Amino acid sequence: AHIDVAEINPHVIALRDEFCIPPDDQRFQILAADGAAFVRQAVTSYDVLLLDGFDDQGLPPSLSSTRFYQDCAQALRPGGILVANFPAGQSGLKTYVKRIQRHFADAVVQIGYEGLDNIIVLAFKPQEGQALPARIGVMGRPSCLDDEAWEQLMPAFAQIAKVWNDHQA
Repeated sequence: AHIDVAEINPHVIALRDEFCIPPDDQRFQILAADGAAFVRQAVTSYDVLLLDGFDDQGLPPSLSSTRFYQDCAQALRPGGILVANFPAGQSGLKTYVKRIQRHFADAVVQIGYEGLDNIIVLAFKPQEGQALPARIGVMGRPSCLDDEAWEQLMPAFAQIAKVWNDHQA
């Protein structure tokens, strides 16, 4: 995997050692950059875009505009996915989801359940001529995950499958 991180706050970047973030190399780099500008000016296409850009004031306008979500869709390869993390009480969330839906052919689901402080929105960019799966069936543990990690992740995966299957019904 090749991972590019755009972080606007230099104080967050300065804490990378505190959180065991590895040093930059050929496969991983942290860029001091505004996320909206980074996506707008992307020189490569991405398989996955992770959006986690809110602070105690909520999501900044530059990361919640129609233009931003359009830029995200353009920066993704066909078959790519936008994973956006929103505070559960975020004002304007319905508007943001509608903006995302506009640019992702309505292939958008929201994941949130009791006890979570966040809502996760998944937006899929379909591959040309290829439909998204109608239903998610039984999930098995990927061989790269140990049993403990699978136990921790399985409830979230089950919730994603339930929401997706309900969305497709």
